[in-house]
Amino acid sequence: ILDARHPSGALLGADSSQRPSPAESLLRYTSLVKQIYPERCMDSRAQQAFDRASRGYDALCAMDSGFDHTWEDSKSGTASGRSHWWESKSLADIQTFLEFRSAALNALYTEI
Repeated sequence: ILDARHPSGALLGADSSQRPSPAESLLRYTSLVKQIYPERCMDSRAQQAFDRASRGYDALCAMDSGFDHTWEDSKSGTASGRSHWWESKSLADIQTFLEFRSAALNALYTEI
């Protein structure tokens, strides 16, 4: 996660060069959060890994949505100084958000 040079690498490993589908991104991010969330993981790099994976997921979601948002934008923070959606939230809040996103993706792809 920490060595990734692009968003899919942060979610799928540093050697990954293929961009995952939105559903694959969500599944992998959800799995990673359960492992690396700083309140659960005792590794001193957990917060850094969580931030990096979250930025990667955020950048992939933006690309899937067609927004002009790059991996570099995500790494440097928000332009307005606001915090990111994953900051200052409990693990339960993040899991609720991810469940909602999963349901939205399923509904979207079912309709198409």
